[in-house]
Amino acid sequence: MTPTTRNVQSFYDFLAHSAEIRNFIYEFAIAAGTPDTPEGDVLVREAVPEPYATRPWKFFGLTQTCRQIRAEFRPLWMRSTSIRLMGLEASVSFISTFMPTIAEFKHAPERFTIGTQYEIGQDSQRDITLLFRMNALCPYFCISFAPFEDIMGRPPPDERICTCCEQFFNPQTGEWSGTGIEEDCTCIPSDADLQDRADWEGFHDEELIYMDPLYEIQGSSEAWWRDLQDNKISIYMTASLVNLVPRFRIVYKARRLKNGSSRRLIRGLRDGWGLRVLREDYDNVKFCVQYRKSSEARAAT
Repeated sequence: MTPTTRNVQSFYDFLAHSAEIRNFIYEFAIAAGTPDTPEGDVLVREAVPEPYATRPWKFFGLTQTCRQIRAEFRPLWMRSTSIRLMGLEASVSFISTFMPTIAEFKHAPERFTIGTQYEIGQDSQRDITLLFRMNALCPYFCISFAPFEDIMGRPPPDERICTCCEQFFNPQTGEWSGTGIEEDCTCIPSDADLQDRADWEGFHDEELIYMDPLYEIQGSSEAWWRDLQDNKISIYMTASLVNLVPRFRIVYKARRLKNGSSRRLIRGLRDGWGLRVLREDYDNVKFCVQYRKSSEARAAT
């Protein structure tokens, strides 16, 4: 049996190009765009696969090649990528898995869109500090929040499927796709569909309101971000079976008691961080001080 041979001329020697040419190619690949979510287009019904050339991740293969090309292209690709995650726990797990050291934060994705999924119960407490430390240490990294339904690409009930045309709604593009029985469908949602939509929108808003304290943190002062960079702050989230609303605990790590009581220290920290609004407008955020000997002195907010 004749041994299998490979025609070496059939392979494209990408590394034969100069570094300058490769950088031009990388810039073109990044400019071609990437999707908002690693799942790609999410359709309510299974769609016909698109030709490879039209897929948004057509240059993803450059991140899966030899070590040198991965080292050159992957950081550029990551910095222009937006990733959707189910919840805060998933985002912290992603960071600890793929960016385990502070030095790797410089290769963070452009944006995390984080869903409202969270665990409930006695063991639900999660340390979410890593997410905000990356936000403090990586200047271009952004965090946004979205309801779980949005993360999964599920539009309101009356927009999900056109029963007349059997067309598909694409939440990525906001357009209908697929071949239908009637090309110009003028379907009007029923009263039941409209009520379902109202219920959906109410639930949509209710889920997000619990995450409002985290939006407030995004507008905090430079002192807050410096303390995060210096690892002086820890942030925890928990949700009990009694109180299903997620609660946040912000811990300041102090060496020793200064300037009187812990309560006074916390007031000064909140003012310095520009987070006084967390005390005034939210009852699901607590502050405390943790001293060197791990003793905690709580201050009511």
